[in-house]
Amino acid sequence: MNHQLEYNMKGGTVILTQVEGQVLFPVEGGGFEAAPCMWFALCENPAVTTEFTPATCDTPICERCHRRMFPEKYEKKEK
Repeated sequence: MNHQLEYNMKGGTVILTQVEGQVLFPVEGGGFEAAPCMWFALCENPAVTTEFTPATCDTPICERCHRRMFPEKYEKKEK
């Protein structure tokens, strides 16, 4: 799945691209970097997907935060 979304960051808009297991953003000079998890302010892990929140819409989230916030999504896969 290749999904693009706009995200307001540092006073401007950044286009994030979600691909399987990664959320990427374009860097100056070309290329892409992994977006950081933006679910919790102190988390510095790379985002692996996005989840909807009423305040920020689609928000990049890492696997650790995702497992903590949405354990029901993992219980089905682990059984």
